[in-house]
Amino acid sequence: MRRLIYVLRFVRLAGTVPTGDRTVASSVSITTAITPKGVTGKLKKLPEFQTAVMQNKAVVNKDGKTFTESGTITFGDPPGGNKIHFSSIGVGYIDVYPCPEKPYTAGTVMWKVDKGEGFFKGATGAITSNFLVDLTKPGDGGELIDHHFGVIYLP
Repeated sequence: MRRLIYVLRFVRLAGTVPTGDRTVASSVSITTAITPKGVTGKLKKLPEFQTAVMQNKAVVNKDGKTFTESGTITFGDPPGGNKIHFSSIGVGYIDVYPCPEKPYTAGTVMWKVDKGEGFFKGATGAITSNFLVDLTKPGDGGELIDHHFGVIYLP
């Protein structure tokens, strides 16, 4: 099996529960620089490459702070050709720490790859999501910033 790692940053309008709407991420390069003065990290959009589209649905538990989630991520064109289907590993968490970046609330979730299509046929692996969501806007008016790190194994 071949290991594929990826990083994506999805941004969309969101409320407290993803509704299955499309969320788009550009191709990016990531740089982490460690120096005696500290650590810096940058994501740079690569507009000359294709995008990824995520569609997901969450079920928030009665406590309002945990949830389960499932969905798909489609990579590139043609739409629907190269796709990962995922679901939660355990529960995800909303409001996991006091987020200093107001008006955002922080959360995290881990997903397992349930199946793949196209390029991802036979894939296994896991994806982590660290997200920020603005819950101060009514309905689905708040912004969601969702950072993914995937480790995928391809046959």
